[in-house]
Amino acid sequence: MNYSLRPLLVSLYLMLLSAFITPAQTVTIGSGTAVNGTTSYPAPYGNWYYGAKHQFLIRASELSANCALPGNITSLGFDDATVQGTPLANFTIRIKSTSTAVLTSTFDNTGFVTVFGPQTYTETSGWNIHTFSTPFNWDGTSNLLIEVCFNNGSYTLNAQTRLTNTTFNSCIYYRDDASGVCGVASGSVSTSRPNIRFNMTTAVLPLIIPAKNNINYGNVQLTSFKKDSLYIKNTGCGNLTISNITKQTSYFSLSVTSGTVIPGDSMKLVVTFTPPFAGTFYDTLTIFSNAGDSLVSLTAVGVPPPVISVNPLLFNVTINSCNDSITLPLTINNTGAGTLDYNISALSTNFFDGFESGNINSWNIGTGTYTRTVTNTQQANGSYSFEITGGNYSNYDGINHTFPANTADYISFNLMSPIGSTSWNCGVNIGNSTDIVANGAIADQWIDNNSSEVYLWCNSGTYTVPMVQGQWYMVEYRNINYTTKSFDYYVNGNPVATNLLFWNTNITNIDVIHLFGWEPGMTSYFDDIYIANSISTWLYPSSTTGSVAPSGSTVINLKFKSTNIVNGTYFSDLYVNSNDPANPVIIIPCTLTVNGLSDINISLSGPCPSFDTIMVGDSDQDTLLVQNVGCDTLFISNVTTSSTHFVVDTFPAFILPYSNSQILISFQPTTVANHVTTITVLNNDADTSFCLQGVSLPAPTISTNPTFFNAFIACGDSLTDTLFIYNSGAANLNWSIFTTITKSDDFDPAIDPSIWLFNSGFTSINCGSVSGNALYFNDNGVRQAETIDLNTIGGGNISFYIRLGNGGSCEYLDPGEDVVLEYSNNAGGLWINISTYYSGNYFTFTPFTIPIPVAAQTTSTRFRWRQISHSGSSYDNWALDNVSIDAQLTTDVFPSTGTTLPSGSDTVFVEFNSTGFNAGQYFNQLTILSNDPANGLLTIPCTINVVGNPDMQVSLADIISPSCLDLDSIMEYTTSIDSLLITNTGCDTLIIDSLQFSSAIFTFLSGDMTIAPGNLGKIRIKFSPVLTGNYTESLTIYTNDIDTAICLKGKSFQRPIQTHLPVNFDITLGCNDSITDTLTIYNTGGMNLDISLLGGYAPIIYDQAFVQGVTPGTQATAWAAFRSQLNSYPYTSLKISGSNNPTGITLTDPASVLNIANALRTGSYYSVNIGGNTWKVNTGCGPGVVLSINAGDCSCDGPAGNIYIIRPEIGSSNWGGINTATCNGPSQTMKVEFIYGYPWLNLSTVSDTIIP
Repeated sequence: MNYSLRPLLVSLYLMLLSAFITPAQTVTIGSGTAVNGTTSYPAPYGNWYYGAKHQFLIRASELSANCALPGNITSLGFDDATVQGTPLANFTIRIKSTSTAVLTSTFDNTGFVTVFGPQTYTETSGWNIHTFSTPFNWDGTSNLLIEVCFNNGSYTLNAQTRLTNTTFNSCIYYRDDASGVCGVASGSVSTSRPNIRFNMTTAVLPLIIPAKNNINYGNVQLTSFKKDSLYIKNTGCGNLTISNITKQTSYFSLSVTSGTVIPGDSMKLVVTFTPPFAGTFYDTLTIFSNAGDSLVSLTAVGVPPPVISVNPLLFNVTINSCNDSITLPLTINNTGAGTLDYNISALSTNFFDGFESGNINSWNIGTGTYTRTVTNTQQANGSYSFEITGGNYSNYDGINHTFPANTADYISFNLMSPIGSTSWNCGVNIGNSTDIVANGAIADQWIDNNSSEVYLWCNSGTYTVPMVQGQWYMVEYRNINYTTKSFDYYVNGNPVATNLLFWNTNITNIDVIHLFGWEPGMTSYFDDIYIANSISTWLYPSSTTGSVAPSGSTVINLKFKSTNIVNGTYFSDLYVNSNDPANPVIIIPCTLTVNGLSDINISLSGPCPSFDTIMVGDSDQDTLLVQNVGCDTLFISNVTTSSTHFVVDTFPAFILPYSNSQILISFQPTTVANHVTTITVLNNDADTSFCLQGVSLPAPTISTNPTFFNAFIACGDSLTDTLFIYNSGAANLNWSIFTTITKSDDFDPAIDPSIWLFNSGFTSINCGSVSGNALYFNDNGVRQAETIDLNTIGGGNISFYIRLGNGGSCEYLDPGEDVVLEYSNNAGGLWINISTYYSGNYFTFTPFTIPIPVAAQTTSTRFRWRQISHSGSSYDNWALDNVSIDAQLTTDVFPSTGTTLPSGSDTVFVEFNSTGFNAGQYFNQLTILSNDPANGLLTIPCTINVVGNPDMQVSLADIISPSCLDLDSIMEYTTSIDSLLITNTGCDTLIIDSLQFSSAIFTFLSGDMTIAPGNLGKIRIKFSPVLTGNYTESLTIYTNDIDTAICLKGKSFQRPIQTHLPVNFDITLGCNDSITDTLTIYNTGGMNLDISLLGGYAPIIYDQAFVQGVTPGTQATAWAAFRSQLNSYPYTSLKISGSNNPTGITLTDPASVLNIANALRTGSYYSVNIGGNTWKVNTGCGPGVVLSINAGDCSCDGPAGNIYIIRPEIGSSNWGGINTATCNGPSQTMKVEFIYGYPWLNLSTVSDTIIP
C-alpha cells in the first residue's frame, strides 16, 4: 500500500461523513401507546405519592439504531396523554454514561450531571421538553442512565405518560409519602419505560443493499423472454439517490435506471432477458448511488424452443359391456430443437382462465379502489398473470367472474405475494352468487404476509402453509362434496388437511369466483384458475408427466373404463400442458359411450336358507339383499312363492345400476311341519329362483274367564275374585300378569295430548334429543308441562330425561332460572316440590327415575315440570324427553306367573282393595303377556265400584260450656264472625243441604256446602246484634249424613254515637292565603268514641335490606304487612328507590298510584305505562306479589335498562334489585313509599277519645 495516500484517504472519509452529519435533530426512543395508571408506576410526573424517583436506562444500540451520533444532547422530553396540572417541587433531571445493560433494584447515585432543575414544574399535555441548562455530551458507545426526581408535601393523582415495554429491566422507581425520596438507595424494577425524545446530533447516511448480487435465468427459449426482480433497499438513515444503473449488452433490459429510496424502503428493478440466439450470455449491472456503487452479475442460457403436436386430436370411444375397458394410444411429438416438457390432466372444465388473452374483459369489475391489469412480469405459467393493487377491506370489490352453476369437485388456482408485502393480500372466494356476500364461500383463501403463510379459513378452522414472498403457490380444493359440504386442501401438490367443512354450508353448487387484494396498497398476483370435474372414474392416462427430446415422440396409453359407469354418453377434455411457447395448452375432446345390461345378484347365506323355528300362528320375517351389478336399470316385475306358508311382503320395482335393495319375506306357518318353498324373482335380466325353508311347532292358545271384572266394595274393604286361564292349544302356555299402568310420551312425532293438561313446550331438536324429537321450551310466559290427574294410590315411578341449555339454540340458563318437578293433590291448587334441577348442570340429556312420594300417592295426583324464571323468548332453554309415569294399581294377583299345560287351566286370585279410595267408580286393567303367537298380549278390564257414606264431624273454633260456639262480646251495630269446622271422615262426599238459625241475630256468611271424603270444610257464622243483651240460639245443619244442631252464644253492649257541627265546610280563599275554622265532634252514645282525622300528607313505607344469595325472611313478612296497609286512600305519589339509586323513580298520577296500591293489597295483576316507564304488579311468577318497573314477566332482567324488581316473597335469592341484576343480585337496600292525604288541609288534632 502507498502509505503516502493515507492522510488523503482519511481526509476524504471525514469530508464524506461530514456531508451526512446534520445539526441537532430529535431522536425518539420508544413508540408505545400504553400509559401508566393514575395510581400506578413508572410515572415520571406521578404525584399519587408525595415524591417519586425514577432512573431510565437507554442503551447505546437504541440510539445508534435511530441514527444518533456522538455529541451534545441539549434536551429531553416525555409524552403525556392525560395531565393532572400538579406543580412538582424540586423537579430535577440528571444524566450519566454507564456500562450497565440491565437495571437492578439498587439505584446508582454517583457520577450524575444535573442538566435540569431543581425547579417547580407543571406537566402539560403532549411532549414535555426539558431544555438542559448544560448540554450533556454522549460518547457514542456508552449507555445512558437518566434520573428524574421530585418531592412534594401532598399527593393528587399521576399524570398518564405514554410507555413502551422493553425486553430488559429499563426502569427503577421509588415513591413514598415522605421527604428525602430523591436520596433513597433501592426501588422496584420494570420493563416499562416512558417514550423519551432527545435533541442531539444525528446522521443521514444512506446504505444500499441489493437483495442479491447475481441473477441466473437458467434456460430461456428463443422467441420467449424471462423476467426477474431485484429489490434495492436503503437500510441507512438518509435518502438513497440512485443516479444510474448500467449494463453492457442489449440482451438484458431494465425497467428503471434511476430513482430515490427513502430510509427503510426498497426500489424494484425488473431485469428482462430476451435471447437472440442459442448460447450462454453474461452481463453486469452497475448501480451508481450516493451510498457507493454496487455490482450484480447476470447469467442466462438461450435454448431453442420445442414444438408440440399430438395424434389423434380427439377420442370417440364406445364400450358395449359393463365393467370393461379399452386402451388407445396418444402420441406426443416434439419437432422443435428444444426439450419438450409436458403434463396431462383429465378434467371436465367448467371454468378456466390463465389470462393468456392479455386482458380481463370477460370479468366483472368490482367497486373497490384498485389498479387492475394483466401483466407479463410475474406469471406462474404461460406469458401472463393477473395483477391487482389496492384494497378496501372487502372480499367482493376486486374482480369476479360468473359461470354456469355446477358441482365441480376440483378447484385450483395460483397465488403470489411480491417481496416487501405486508398484511393480507391474494384473496380468493368461490361460491354461489345468491348468497356468497351474505353467507360466504367454500373457503376464505388469503396470503398472510404478517406471519408469512398461505392461509385458509373454513368451518373446520384455520389452516396455514409457510410462504416465501415472490414465489408462486398452487392451491387445490380436491374431492369437493356438496352433500357432506366438505373438501380436501392441497398446496403445491402436498395434502394439508382432508374433509374440511365448507365456510358456507348452504352451498349446493357454485357459479362465481371473486379475486381481491383486501389491504390498501398491497399487490396480489393470480394465475391459472381451474374449476372442473375430475373424470378419473373412466379415463386413465398411463402417465401424466414427461419429457420428449428434440425430433422425438412418446406414446401415452389412455384407458377408457366402463367400471361402475351407468349406461350413457360422457364427455371430457384431456389437457396437455407443455413448455412450447407457441402452443402451451392442447385440449383433446374425449367421448365415452357405455352400452351395457342389468345384472341381478341375490345374496344368500346357503343353498336353502332357513327361518327361525316358530310356532304355528306366529310369524318370522327375513330380508334378502338384491344387487344390480350391471350398468343398466334392473326391473323386477314380480316375486312368487310356491308355498302358502311363505309370503312375499315387499319387493322393489326397479334397482338402479350398481345399487341394491331388499326383498322382505315372511314365514307364516298354519300347520306343524318342515316347510320348503321356491322363490322366483321375475326381472329384465334373467329370472332367478332360490330355496327357503322353515320349521313350525305346535302353539298354545290362551283364553280367560271372566273377560272383565266389575267389583263392588265398601270403603276401606277388599274383595278377592277368581280368574281362570285356559290353554286350548297343543303346547305349554307361559303367562305373566302385570298390574301397572304406564303413561308416557316420547314426543315423536308430536306431543301426546291425552297425557298433558297444560304444555307450553313444543317438539324440536334445538336442545338435541334422546331419540327423535324432545319437548323444547323457548317461548315467553310460563314454561311448564303439567300432566292430567293420575291414580297413583299404589305408588310407582316417574322417569324422564332432562337437558338444561349451555349455548347456541339451547341457550345457557342463568343462576336462578332452574327447573323444578312438582306434584299437586288438589287439581293444581297447591304445588309441592319433588326435586330441583339447577342451572349450570345437565348440559346433556340426563336420565332420572324418581319414586312417587308417599304424600303424592292419591287417586288424583298431577305432576308438572316448571321453570322458575327466564329472560324471555330465545333465552334460557331446556328440554324433556322420554317422560314416563308408571303407576301401581291397587289390584293384586296371585300367582302372577305360570305355565298352563295343553288342554289345561290355571286359577289366579285377584284382590281388589278400596283402602284410600273414596266412593265412586274406578277403572284399571290386568295385562297378560303370554307365548300364544296369536294373542301374546291380553287385557282384562277392571271396574271397581267403591260404595260408602259421608261421616260429618263438627268442631267449634271458639267453644264455651255447654258445647256452644262463642261469638264474643261486641258492641251493638257491629258484627263478629266465627267458624264451625266440619270434617268428612267418610268415603263419600258430604253435602250440606241447608242451615236453619233459630234467630236472625245469627246468620250464615259463607262456607263449604260440599266436602270431599277426608277433607275439612268451614261454615262462617256472623253475629249482628242491634240491641244490648245476652243471646243464646241454635243452628241446625241438614246434610246427607245426620242432621246436627249446634248451640250459638253472643253478647252485645252499648255503642258510641258520633255527631259533628258544622256538617260541612265551604271555604273560599285567595292566593297564598289561609283560614282557621272549628269542627266540634260529640259523643251521645254509651261508651268512649275514638276518632281519627285525615289531613296533610301521610306515608306508607317499605324499607328493607337484602343480602346476595340469601332467601328473604323478615323482608317477606314485612312486605306482606306493608301490602295489607295499602287501603283506598287519596294517594298522591309512589316512589321506588334504593341504595343503588337513592333518587329512584316517582309516579305522580293519583289514579295509577291507587290502582297499584289496590293490586298490591289484593294480590292482583296491574300494568300501566306513564312517562316512558312501565309499572307492573304481577302474581304469576311463583309465590308472592311482585312490584316492578320496566321489567318483563317472570324475568331476570337487569342490570341495564333502568329496571327495578321487588319480590321478597319469591322464596329464593332472586328477590330482585334496583338498577342491578335481579336474580341473585348484589346486596342492597330497597324502598317503596306511598304518599297519601290532602296537602291543603291541616288539623290541630288528628286523633282523640271522646267520653259518652
